[in-house]
Amino acid sequence: MNFDFSDDQKMLRDEVRKFLVKESPLAEARQVMEQGLTHSVKVWRGLADMGVTALMLPERCGGHSMGALELCVVAEEIGRQLAPAPAVSGGAGAAARRE
Repeated sequence: MNFDFSDDQKMLRDEVRKFLVKESPLAEARQVMEQGLTHSVKVWRGLADMGVTALMLPERCGGHSMGALELCVVAEEIGRQLAPAPAVSGGAGAAARRE
């Protein structure tokens, strides 16, 4: 049995990682904390532009119809970079209302 990510999941991981490394350095997280903000608008908008916020929404609703594993791939990258973004809670909320 193969437990590796699919090629699409690897591509998603790599693209999210590339974006976060460039747009969400540790200084971004520090700035969010120091200003008492909940997230980085710049990072959140960038993830939204990439389609991350609609991963688990059905295609008929403008989403990508992906599953929880793809959301976990994104969550892992957000945590890896300490990115100040609420993508996981947003994606999980969308999944809860999916059907």
